[in-house]
Amino acid sequence: MEADYPGWNATFQAHLAAISTISASSADAAKEWPETFQCRIPYDPAMYTDIKEGIDYLRGLTGTAINDPGKCGRVSCSYNSAIYWCNDNDYQKEVEWGQVADGGKFILDRCANGRTLSVKGRATFAEKFSVWVRKDWC
Repeated sequence: MEADYPGWNATFQAHLAAISTISASSADAAKEWPETFQCRIPYDPAMYTDIKEGIDYLRGLTGTAINDPGKCGRVSCSYNSAIYWCNDNDYQKEVEWGQVADGGKFILDRCANGRTLSVKGRATFAEKFSVWVRKDWC
């Protein structure tokens, strides 16, 4: 076959490597999605559009978010619509801002009330941290 189609095997192998790389990165990305989520949390809902702006803000940040064991921190709040991230570990935890934003987006996609354009919820990651979306005064 190499005689009839010179270089076919090298081209084929290169395509296989590219597919393998894409699959591995997709699997890694899937690990970062929350393991569980809950829409019925004991807080008032935030406004959908304001949370979306908060998510965009978090995606624009560089560096990482750091939280002490068992602590929560409010990382975005505007128009009384807040995003928190909580460290559920017994040690200090550091996460990428994009992971916090992904948690917020996950909640938006699954917990939004289309009638009132409001949203609240909690997304919990396998790495023992959670992202909360809810109303808060700010």
